Amino acid sequence: SCGFVNFENINSAIAARAQCNNKEIFPGCGPIRINFAKEQSASNTPGANGAYPSPSPDPFVSKSRIDSTGPATRGPPNGTNINVETAAAALATPNLLELREEIKGIVQQFGATADDQMRISENLETAMSFESYYYEVPPIPEPSHNRMHDAPRLREIRKRIDNNACTAMELEAVAMEMLPEIAELASDYLGNTVVQKLFEHCSEETKETMLMELAPNLAEIGVHKNGTWAAQKIIDVARTPHQMQMIVDALRPHGVNLFLDQYGNYVMQCCLRFQAPANNFVFETMLNRLWDVAQGRFGARAVRACLESHFATNDQKRLMAAAIALHSVQLATNSNGALLLTWFLDTCTFPKRRSVLAPRLIPHLVHLCTHKVAYLTVLKIINQRNEADARKSILRAMFFDEQTLTDIVSDQQCGATLIFKVLTTPFLDESIRPECLENVRNVLLRLKAQPLQGYKRLMDEVGLSTRQGSTPVSHDGRSTSKLRQASGLPHLDTNQNGYSRPHYSTMTPQHQQMEQGVSPHLQRTISIDSTSFDPYGNGLVTPQYTHNHSPAMSTVGISPITQQTQYQQAMLAQAQAQAHLQAAQHRPPGFYGNPNNAMVTGMGLPNGMVAPVPMMDPYRQHMNGSSMAPPGMGMGGYAPQQQQGYGNAMMAGMGGAYGQFQMQPQQQQYYAQGQQMGGQRRGRVS
Repeated sequence: SCGFVNFENINSAIAARAQCNNKEIFPGCGPIRINFAKEQSASNTPGANGAYPSPSPDPFVSKSRIDSTGPATRGPPNGTNINVETAAAALATPNLLELREEIKGIVQQFGATADDQMRISENLETAMSFESYYYEVPPIPEPSHNRMHDAPRLREIRKRIDNNACTAMELEAVAMEMLPEIAELASDYLGNTVVQKLFEHCSEETKETMLMELAPNLAEIGVHKNGTWAAQKIIDVARTPHQMQMIVDALRPHGVNLFLDQYGNYVMQCCLRFQAPANNFVFETMLNRLWDVAQGRFGARAVRACLESHFATNDQKRLMAAAIALHSVQLATNSNGALLLTWFLDTCTFPKRRSVLAPRLIPHLVHLCTHKVAYLTVLKIINQRNEADARKSILRAMFFDEQTLTDIVSDQQCGATLIFKVLTTPFLDESIRPECLENVRNVLLRLKAQPLQGYKRLMDEVGLSTRQGSTPVSHDGRSTSKLRQASGLPHLDTNQNGYSRPHYSTMTPQHQQMEQGVSPHLQRTISIDSTSFDPYGNGLVTPQYTHNHSPAMSTVGISPITQQTQYQQAMLAQAQAQAHLQAAQHRPPGFYGNPNNAMVTGMGLPNGMVAPVPMMDPYRQHMNGSSMAPPGMGMGGYAPQQQQGYGNAMMAGMGGAYGQFQMQPQQQQYYAQGQQMGGQRRGRVS
């Protein structure tokens, strides 16, 4: 439904869009819409037979084209990160017939005996000799209006079959009656269910008769959303060799198209149950057109399912594995084809498969390592210990060839990411690790790489600082490199005494505050614990007092107050409140006294002192779990600062000159209770 056209200069593209946009180029398809698309990277998937599929551009065309000067010069543009020669060499798909001797050697490494190799060679010759594949599956013809078996009649027949109301003779008669229309009914939304019932219950002779009518259209039925169910049922119930052969002959020319179809690929998978040699045509289709089939979303997954099937023989799987190894460069650069390499490396159980694959990837290493899909295949060979020779050969070609390493690191996205992953993998041998780090560091310095270009993690790993005066660390704050230990520097996860940093769950409060950036020697200040009330302003609640008694204002390392100490402090507060009450009863009544005890605080002790009361905020759930203010807390929880001035300066000369006021006993009780409860709430409320 869409296509991509690459122009040599922008003016040509603008002219083509102005001339063709919103015009009907293809009769009957309506006007076309043309828009500009972002040019793809030259490292994208190569096409079959040495051509790039759209939307991939020509790899030899420079990205820095000059619009006014025709075609660009051949060769890599300035600043390119792709080795054009290896990219172009990766385009041509191999001819398996020309590589028969190489295939013979590969299957021998996979454990094939001499007899197995002979059979595999014969299967290869048979597979590559068939060239009668159709380019497309013809569509299903439109249903005729004068069909005998319409929807009501089909429903009636299906109902009778489901209710076991038809005898065997009646079913045979229904099948013969439907025979002229059976090909059309097989793709009908009701007819396909009736056809399935007939193939399930009729005799073998009747099934062969119906199959002869259906066979010429079996591929068309198999790719239809309704007909595919009938086609799969026909294949499932085929019993005689003649029925199987008719199905094979009908499907084989359409094998490639069936593999690539969302419904047809299941039809091909159903044929596996025929077992070898009847199902050889399925693997011959995959072998003959491997690159065409593997590029498709449904084709690649169908091929993988066939290889994982228990109906597949070892000869079939060995031959397919050898073909996948020979197509590995093309398959690795395709997101669908890479699924077959995943099967080859992870699921396949043949020995030495990585040793077979590595030599075929090394000549195209730059092309693969700078491709967003292909570099994962290279990483799979490195991240394993079963075949060390394959891993070492890839590492030598990657890190000890200066031009190859430079071309890979020059790619800021895939290449730099791959090199970083290889340097941090535990599968990298420690014997060559320092030299690999040094080679990468030299390349980065030669390229004058900057952290903002995507090299930050890699520069940190090889010891090139990305910040002034800082030590290279990873994003999570911990060093991921063994370079520091190798150079004699302490690891970043150790403190000055050489011990490792404790886990957060086992840290003391002092450690936790140090982790959060708070010094253990700093006490909380007034600005931390209060807004306007100065706990030290009255001259009695001193820093020494809070340091020893208040968990809310003490230093971090002091142990918490026990319950017994807490009870003693509560009793002390109650006794001090009684002293306040007695002092208030003997003082001269003043004008500023009031029943609500708003101004009593700060007047009970000489010079306006406030009795020290403990700050019980962290433990107040033991004393009073309610968040409501108790009686007496309306205005008397904290003494305003102007009251301290009143208590210190004015009370000396007041005497009884200002009116008189006598507190009632009930008010005195409220005052004591408020003092007791208020003392418990003087800490900062969390």
